[in-house]
Amino acid sequence: MRRSTAVTLTVGLVALIGTLLVGQTVLPSWGRSVRAMYPEAHRIVTPAVVWGIVVLACLQAVAVIALRLVASARAGRTATGSARAGLVLLGAVLVQVVVGFVGLSWLGFGQPGVMLGLIAIGLVCAVGIAVPLGRRSP
Repeated sequence: MRRSTAVTLTVGLVALIGTLLVGQTVLPSWGRSVRAMYPEAHRIVTPAVVWGIVVLACLQAVAVIALRLVASARAGRTATGSARAGLVLLGAVLVQVVVGFVGLSWLGFGQPGVMLGLIAIGLVCAVGIAVPLGRRSP
């Protein structure tokens, strides 16, 4: 294995472990502190924490697939199944962003900072889906 591939895989593994830590410890802790500071937000805290964990899980899967695609490209192989799976997972994140956007608006928690963050995540996912689909194979 080349050194650059090993470094990339190590960085990817550290990032996956970090997001796992965030999803399992930081998000629930954040939920408890928000519930304590803002009692009126109690009905949205649990769905927000679950939504964050699900989105992190999908993005972790996308990261694993991207690392697999990098390793396949370095070896000179193609992995169309992995690419399709990555696009499907990005689509799942995009659907979750839309549901989060509509749900927050409907419940009256549509502050600009949250909505702009959702819009940014949605745009990144949309570009991640559109770029590979817009390329023509020779």
